[in-house]
Amino acid sequence: MRIKGLPYSAFSMLLLLQLSVVAQLTPFTPRYSEVELVPVTIHGAGVKAGTYYVPPALRVYDIISRASVNETPDLRVINSRAVQVKKHGETQVVDLLKFLNDGDYSHNPFINAGMSVRLDFAVDFADVQGEVRGYLTGRVPIAEGETVKEFLSLFTFTADADSSAIVLHRDGKEKRAYTLDELADMPIKNKDFISVLPKENVPRHSVARVSGEAARPGLYPITHGQTPLSVIMEKAGGASPRGDINRAYLIRKGKVNKQPAEAFLAGQTNVRPEVTGGFHYLAASKDYAVIPISRKQTPLEDGDEIVIPPVEVNVYVSGSVRMPGAYPYRSGKDAGYYIQQAGGFTRTADRRNVKTITPFTDDAYSISEPTCLAAGDIIMVPEAEEDKWIRRWSPIISAAATVVSTVAIIVGMRN
Repeated sequence: MRIKGLPYSAFSMLLLLQLSVVAQLTPFTPRYSEVELVPVTIHGAGVKAGTYYVPPALRVYDIISRASVNETPDLRVINSRAVQVKKHGETQVVDLLKFLNDGDYSHNPFINAGMSVRLDFAVDFADVQGEVRGYLTGRVPIAEGETVKEFLSLFTFTADADSSAIVLHRDGKEKRAYTLDELADMPIKNKDFISVLPKENVPRHSVARVSGEAARPGLYPITHGQTPLSVIMEKAGGASPRGDINRAYLIRKGKVNKQPAEAFLAGQTNVRPEVTGGFHYLAASKDYAVIPISRKQTPLEDGDEIVIPPVEVNVYVSGSVRMPGAYPYRSGKDAGYYIQQAGGFTRTADRRNVKTITPFTDDAYSISEPTCLAAGDIIMVPEAEEDKWIRRWSPIISAAATVVSTVAIIVGMRN
């Protein structure tokens, strides 16, 4: 076979020669998958520790994201203000919020081969609310040695912000307003609450706290007696994926003077008896009032706390039972069912005074009869009073009997 006067074999040889010349003259551009990956080690809080092989074009925040659950760093869990980056034998401390809020790339350096990234848990926080904007607001980690003004420099003030009316609420001290310059030399402290007020006058500066399994827990400024509960719940983002919004309550410290329990609970359906019982009991005792958040238009007062508890799947049995512990919640089951699951009463149990404890916060709870149970409730089986008396006095009685026996023996020997 001939191609334009050339034998096929000669044509093939010529074609291969031309292709080899073109290959030598054409620059080779490697594909992304063929770029040499570099090893980076990451360990500490909130990440899946290990060595990751990644392209060298990535930065520190990128590797933290890759090592985080769902590839989203939890900046309220890790100490994002002091990430330790070790490279070439030197350690650099970077502040991720300065990068995220201010775009300062010096706090988000490129990665290098052999780089090590260490994350600690965030310990100290301040709450910032009001006329500020930023990547992270609300409960924000603070940096060691930072002043209040330096902390506020992480955020952008809105056009309505009044820099001469920055309210600082610190534990043990009254709330007061400062100018931004007055805060230049004031060290920020753990649990500080900072509110940047708008330029218009505020009738009364008050705060309400959202705690527990909220999407954005923290302190929120309110107008005392006017801001409805629903507004703050919206600002807090509702419940987190781990929160049970159906068991969320407003805890009000102090007696409810203006509105009785019936006013708060009117019109509500399917409210657990222990909740209403707890409300009446706590309000009457001039202690804490427990208000279900289903009453969305309840006006908030200074010091109110909205608590979103975690999702519960157990009922807890404690006290004088054979196997105290947590047992799976079964709808409609009474206290007897869970006590049976716990092995039944002990010999010393007081079967007539079993109570249900419904916890709301660490120091607010209701105690009621075990007529209607819900997940998270605690069944408390007390000890019978007569058994307490026997145990308390039996060592003394035994000791007295020993003394009497000894005395009787001595008297007998003398006689």
